Parts: sequence; C-alpha cells; structure tokens
Amino acid sequence: MNVVILFSCEGNGVLYYLLLQNHNFATTKNASLLSVICQQFIIGVKMDKDTATTPCLNCLNPLELIELVPKVNDVYKSQEEQDWFYGLHCDLCKKCPYLICDETDTPLLEALQLKDKEMNIKKDERFMRMDSKHFMIEIREIFKTTKEGWFIAETKYQRFQSFVLNHAIHTLEEPPEMGCLPETRESLFALPFHQDQVWLYACEGEVKGFAVIKQKGKRASQGHPELLNPIDILDAIFIRNSGRRQGACTKLLNKIFCDINRLAFSEPVSCNLISVLDKALKDPTNKKLEDSIYTINQGLFFLNLNFIELMN
Repeated sequence: MNVVILFSCEGNGVLYYLLLQNHNFATTKNASLLSVICQQFIIGVKMDKDTATTPCLNCLNPLELIELVPKVNDVYKSQEEQDWFYGLHCDLCKKCPYLICDETDTPLLEALQLKDKEMNIKKDERFMRMDSKHFMIEIREIFKTTKEGWFIAETKYQRFQSFVLNHAIHTLEEPPEMGCLPETRESLFALPFHQDQVWLYACEGEVKGFAVIKQKGKRASQGHPELLNPIDILDAIFIRNSGRRQGACTKLLNKIFCDINRLAFSEPVSCNLISVLDKALKDPTNKKLEDSIYTINQGLFFLNLNFIELMN
C-alpha cells in the first residue's frame, strides 16, 4: 500500500511529500533519515499567496491556491466587505481538501476547538502548519456537528458551514451535470443574501446538505430594496453524494409544508427535485398544496410566478 508521508519545515512555508511503499518505515527513529530522503525526492514545493504546487494526496497533481469562502465573521456582510479564506483545490480529481487560515482567525479556531483557554494554538493532528503563521485545516473537519436532520443555521459558524459546503463541495468537488443529456436542469448557487434563511442537513455527525429560503416580505434584490419576495421561495437545495437517497429533500419539504401555505421554487428546478416534489404532493397530508406550488423567475426588475409542471 502506498502511503504519503508529509513533512513541514517550520518557518519557510515548504511542504515535502514522500511516496513510500512501506508505512512501517515511518517511525520516530527514522525521522531524520526520512528528512534527508525527502530533500532528494521533492514533489512538493514552496507555497505563497499567489502560487501553490503542493501535490494532491489523492492523485499527486499540484493543488491550486484559490479564494474559497468568506470568513466566519463576514458571512452577513456584502461581498465587497467580505474577507475570504483561501483553500487548496485539485483541478484534476476536483478535490478541495484544505482551507488555509492563520492564528488571527479566532471564530473558526474556537469553533474547531483549536485554541486553548489562553487563546494559544493547540497541537492537533487535524491541521498542518505551513509556516509560523499559516496552517491548513482539513475541510471535512468543518462539517462536523452534533446536530441531526434539518435545522436552521442560527449562528455565524453554521452559516459558514453552508458556505463551505456550497463552494468547496457543490461547486468544486461535486458540481452539477450541466450541458449533458438527458438534461438535469441542475445549477450552481450563489451565496445567500444576509436576509435569506439558511437550513443545514446533518447525518452521521456531519453536515451534508444545505437549503436557502427567501422569505416572503424580505428584500428580493440587494440592489433594489423596493423589491420584496411575494412568496416564500426555496432558492437552493443541495445534498452531497454521501447523504443522498436517504429522503433528505422529502424531509425538508415536509417541514416547510407544515408552516407555509404557498411555496415557490427558483428556476431552474432540477429534474430530481421535481420528482421528489411530485412524490411529496402525493402524500394525503400535502394534497391541499397541489395548487399552491409555483416556479419563480427572478429578473432584475420583476418577479414572474408560474404554476409548476410536475413530471409524471
């Protein structure tokens, strides 16, 4: 079995990777020898703000340094005011394994319990230090939660979890199948407005989905405050592959239908969602909603409601 051993040289931002055939070789007594070998078999090189050629642990393709997601304290700010975290992304296998932060990113570090009572960085195997200031956190650590099922994102960190799931997973790792036949009508999602309601879906101790609801009477456009949502709108919903085929979408629809009388779906509505909606409306308890479901086309100066055409 191939094992990738990582060495981080403190203070110079250089990461060295060595592909070994025998993981038993990676012991403490061999550390100095391994360090020498790494110097001769470097396939990872220096990283800085503009470049990143650290190899992907999945396929060894160089990772790209990209702007990934707004910082925790900026999730309610406008895009112009937001400060963003960088992340590492593999363009070949589409993995987005790491988010890069520093010791000043207290809200994230506190949420991950990476700071002690004196606010010092704790030693933790969940992150790898890049230099004296920056370190990489595994994206999967951000999704951990004690919640179960669907719940409203009430804290900045929970909203931040939905942003990471949207950009790191939905946009980069598990993008929609656009431009293929048969047409799926799937699409990418913009980050929600600060007034939008965000839901998270958790199972097995991990956040695996999100949904965005534009609530009736709230602003429909950032640039046009006079435009208000005429109806509650399910603007986005995504369940990552590992959380699908467990009835997550149906559970959300049942929750929503308990509280509202009319619901619109932002176009385009994916074929999968229409199929789920069709099944949900066949539930006798939801029968009354058959004439209260719409699609909505949100233009710059208008909102056009149309009856949804369900697939049969």
